[in-house]
Amino acid sequence: MTTLVGAAPRRTFSFALPTLAEAPTRAFRAWREASARRAAYRRTCFELGGLTDRELDDLGLTRWEIDAVARRAVYGA
Repeated sequence: MTTLVGAAPRRTFSFALPTLAEAPTRAFRAWREASARRAAYRRTCFELGGLTDRELDDLGLTRWEIDAVARRAVYGA
């Protein structure tokens, strides 16, 4: 074995590069999260839509606002 005197040790870098194998995993995770949010939005619309006009009025809502309220509750903004 030959040892070089004064040779600098080899550096290794440890930063994560996205690999081709990780792309489907990220895509599936994003799809699953979007699907869960969409289900929560639909469930919120369904629940609010099932209330009577009197119950909606007690909450300070009208039927026209159900979509906007559900979107804000699930997606924010």
